[in-house]
Amino acid sequence: MRINDVAVRCYADIIFVVDESASDNFDEKKSLMSRFVSSVVIGGSKTQVGVVTYSAAVDTAQAFNLNVHSSAAALKTAISALSYSANGTRTDLALAYVRNTMLTSGAGDRPDYPNVVVVMTDARSTQPALTEVSTILLLFFFSNNAHSSELSNVVHGRCA
Repeated sequence: MRINDVAVRCYADIIFVVDESASDNFDEKKSLMSRFVSSVVIGGSKTQVGVVTYSAAVDTAQAFNLNVHSSAAALKTAISALSYSANGTRTDLALAYVRNTMLTSGAGDRPDYPNVVVVMTDARSTQPALTEVSTILLLFFFSNNAHSSELSNVVHGRCA
C-alpha cells in the first residue's frame, strides 16, 4: 500500500486527537485523516482508527473508539460527519480521555499492536502542565503544510 510514494507496511491502533479550537483549518484536519485512512488497510486484524475531538472539553458525542469502524469507507464517512465547535484548547483533557477510555481493551485496543496517538493541533494547550502524558508514541502534528505521507512515515518507522 502506498501514500504519496511511501509504503505503509504495518498495522497499528491509531487514535487521532483533533483540536477544534480553530475553525480555519478543521476541514483540513478532516481531509488529512481521510487521506490517511485511504492509505492503510482497515479492519479488526489490520489497522484500527479512533477519533476524538476537543476544545474546552472532550466531545464524547463525536468520539469513536478503535473497534467501531471496520472499513475505510465507514471511517471516512464518520470523519466527514465531524462537526466544529470552538472554545479553548484543553489538550490535557483529550489525552486523559484517550488514555483512560480509548486505549482500553473494551474500546478495541489490542496488546500486540503498537498504539499511535496523533494530536492534531495548531494551538497551545490552555493547561500545558497537565498536557504531559505518557503514550507509546505522541505526536503534535498539524500545520497548513502537513502531508499524510509524513504520518505514514511515522507509522511505518514505528512498526518496522
